Amino acid sequence: MQDNANFMTDPVSLLIVAGVIQAIALLFQELVRIRIVLLIGSLIYLLCFVIAAQALPWQAIAAIMIASFANIAGLVLLLMRRSARLLPADQLALFSMFGGVQPSEFRAFMHHGQIHTLSKSERLTEVGKVPNSLYFVIDGSVDVEQGQGVFTLPPKHFVGEISLMLGTPASATVTANAGSQIVEWPRKRLASAMAQQPKLKIAIESLLARDMARKVAVSASRIDSKYANTDPTIGGLFQ
Repeated sequence: MQDNANFMTDPVSLLIVAGVIQAIALLFQELVRIRIVLLIGSLIYLLCFVIAAQALPWQAIAAIMIASFANIAGLVLLLMRRSARLLPADQLALFSMFGGVQPSEFRAFMHHGQIHTLSKSERLTEVGKVPNSLYFVIDGSVDVEQGQGVFTLPPKHFVGEISLMLGTPASATVTANAGSQIVEWPRKRLASAMAQQPKLKIAIESLLARDMARKVAVSASRIDSKYANTDPTIGGLFQ
């Protein structure tokens, strides 16, 4: 017991422990964990300085306290960015639609977008032309003209995502109906942000890839239902 007490009041031993703890912190990859373990090491350094206050200048104690407060402030800001509770109320429903996106990534994405409700029908993309924006339909519907066919796309889908990812003109003409609520991201501004922020680029590409996969699944189910009761012959397939 006495050895343990001596260890806890020995400045040299505490310095070693603090150094080891902060070295361990650097082995982690998760930022919150790194900051917490670094803070523990800093507090042990501070305890060491308090015990050896007579042998150390007050500037050393002040320096470790400043570093600790800075670490705490950074930790609080990091936790706030990761909390969905701090998202604007009008964006919470949209955040739940996206799914799998961190609140910080969602904030960065929405920083470049604007939510608005259409008072009249509006053409979002035109076949053969590069869209000016990327869109997401929150509520309402859009009419898609592709080739000789026209179909209605339900809400909770992106529009113009393939053009954004591949840098190509739109492959279909898409018109949002009056009353639809959409999010619009100006293409150039969003592309610039993605080029400057790799994490944002990964998050957006993941969202768009999942959206395209859902569209493929919806298309496949429509095809299956269309031919479900037909005779599996060449004549039946082309009815």
